[in-house]
Amino acid sequence: MTSIVQQDEYWGPHQALEIRLSMPNESQQIANYLTCMEFLAHSTMSDVSEDRIVRKLQRLAYSFPSVDIATYINKYDGVLYSWIVKNILSVYSGEYLGTAYVLGGGIGLLPAMLLDTNLRIENLRCFDIDESCQFLADQLMQEEVLSNWRFKASRQDMFDINYEENRFQLDLPDGTQSDGFEEKPRFIVNTNLSELDNMEDKWYNSMIPNGVKMVLVGEAGFSKNLYKDQNTFNKAYTMSLELYNGMLTVNGRRYFMKIGTK
Repeated sequence: MTSIVQQDEYWGPHQALEIRLSMPNESQQIANYLTCMEFLAHSTMSDVSEDRIVRKLQRLAYSFPSVDIATYINKYDGVLYSWIVKNILSVYSGEYLGTAYVLGGGIGLLPAMLLDTNLRIENLRCFDIDESCQFLADQLMQEEVLSNWRFKASRQDMFDINYEENRFQLDLPDGTQSDGFEEKPRFIVNTNLSELDNMEDKWYNSMIPNGVKMVLVGEAGFSKNLYKDQNTFNKAYTMSLELYNGMLTVNGRRYFMKIGTK
């Protein structure tokens, strides 16, 4: 995926991006509304406290008519994310989860769905190395950003995060970085386990401390990191306490998920 962010001579990267994406583009705006409707139509969530995700997507499509939202959202995501959130709710509803990290969070759709439930999440961070995603996720979740940073997107690489106690630093709208502050992620969602080789050793076994609550999602048959079946995926990510283990097929693609404590 190519980032839609470009350097601008006179503006900081966020201000320049906001200007570009706010430019009128009626045909793209209509396409964005349609893809948002497809996502919502294929979402099967019923255990939500409010329909905030609907208003968030409506505002994003209205405010930024020149971005192709279909790059980041489609009807299959509606099915996949609903499956993830429903099973997280079945395991952790009412349980205090503290600070949550969503890795490979894109423009914040899965985080938005998580915060639309009764899950007891104190703060939620959305990480994606695509700098376009940080801007769009913060726009999607602007109320939570302004609420003492209950939500914040970041371009911090998952391999640069200290999962014991992370120094969280932000790219500011003018292109500079904020002062860092320490926080302890105790609930981690990673849906990108099939995008890089040997994630079990490079990331899970080497970087994740014991006792952390985890949601792990991998895909079968991905070109870079193959999980040929559910058993292979299960052996790659062992947990001290496993609370859910399942498989979902969406548009011919098989996904495996484990929820529990490392």
